[in-house]
Amino acid sequence: MNDLEMIGYAGTGVAVLGAPAEVLAQAQMTIPGPTEGGIAQCFEELGLIPRG
Repeated sequence: MNDLEMIGYAGTGVAVLGAPAEVLAQAQMTIPGPTEGGIAQCFEELGLIPRG
């Protein structure tokens, strides 16, 4: 919940699956948790790193 305000300011709000419903509703994209490669997946989808 502490990220809710920040997501509103970000150009693209990203939430981790399992986050509170209010956070998921505010985010433009959801990703798996870090143990499932969510950060890498997010960066690939946003074009920040090449797809591997």
